[in-house]
Amino acid sequence: MRSMTRRLLSLGTGLALAATGLIGVRPAAAAGPIDDCANSGSWARGGTWRLRSTMFVPGDRKLNWAPVRALRVGDVLRFRASGSTQIATWGDHKGPWGNGWDDPAPGDGRWPAAGEPKYALLVRPYLANVMVVSGDVRGQRLNSGDWYTVGTDSDCLRVTATMTHPRHIPQFEFKVNDANLGDNNDGFNVSIRLWRNCPGSIDPDC
Repeated sequence: MRSMTRRLLSLGTGLALAATGLIGVRPAAAAGPIDDCANSGSWARGGTWRLRSTMFVPGDRKLNWAPVRALRVGDVLRFRASGSTQIATWGDHKGPWGNGWDDPAPGDGRWPAAGEPKYALLVRPYLANVMVVSGDVRGQRLNSGDWYTVGTDSDCLRVTATMTHPRHIPQFEFKVNDANLGDNNDGFNVSIRLWRNCPGSIDPDC
């Protein structure tokens, strides 16, 4: 009887908190991080993501992003981008897909990502390895230092390994796939979501 009373009290407390919106992002039967990431409705409604961030990626240089809490093995991330970069002072404006897949960058050593669309927004893991877990290239591995095209809406990326060191924080780097970054203008607005499996209340960082 005592355990049943405790359970009922817990349920009543949970309902009260839900009514005030304090636990609205922690549904009782949440999907797993990969499934939730792949569900675009989860992005729009809040779903079960644990961290959200927005940043401006300038077209003329590389920019690093690290979450407030260090990345962990199992974390799932998705990136969305809008805006445009002006290629050269008097050049055209390119969106997050750049010139598209019909115009890939050559492998001449001048472009950051050969075979990826020219002028597209790129991302790569730094001090972490990831795997693509949604979309047409599901299963593709991205080792630390490999560039990947974000476009307007990336696939879901799962962290498979991190390099742990007190001075090293796993992170992601963004830049435009351009042979000459220095003369670009403007840039992209990037929205980020991170999903994480949280083992109940025993993890204070969830």
